[in-house]
Amino acid sequence: MSMQKHNVAIAKIGRAHGLAGEVRVRFFSDDPGVCAMRAPFFTAPDANAPNARKLVCISHKPGNTMDIVRFKGVHSRQDAEALTGLTLYQARAEFAPPADDEYYYADLLGLRVLRASDRAALGTVSDIFASGASDILVVALAEGTREDAREGVQKNALYLPFTHAALPAVHIEEGYILAEDTYLL
Repeated sequence: MSMQKHNVAIAKIGRAHGLAGEVRVRFFSDDPGVCAMRAPFFTAPDANAPNARKLVCISHKPGNTMDIVRFKGVHSRQDAEALTGLTLYQARAEFAPPADDEYYYADLLGLRVLRASDRAALGTVSDIFASGASDILVVALAEGTREDAREGVQKNALYLPFTHAALPAVHIEEGYILAEDTYLL
């Protein structure tokens, strides 16, 4: 499995700033300046999608809550306003390898999740979101639904805390994550 199959959501464009085509951008990174100048952005997760637009940053100014960015070919306030609300993506290949026991969300999406005790397939990681205590992996179940005996309802996803206790082994290259049985109840 290639670690670089997904593009990474790196920023979101806010309102236009001024009259000359600048926009406010909220970066999802601790180093927006590096992100801004690293590589082109795409306005869709798939750079080859028909609606994906390629944006190249030509200037970046840090701001208090949002940075001010100018993109090549965006010359007016009207051009800038047309970008409002777009999420910006960069190719995963442009990012440095993560430190040990750290992962990019993009590398986890699509991984198979296996029960630790018998390595039975549970499903695949379909989403990840942050919560107060830890990140949460959303696992789309392999058979589509299962009955939760405690609630008597059908479920089509598991929500697992992204902790070493719940998910003791993450094997990106092999394409799977092990989930501890006690978290699967």
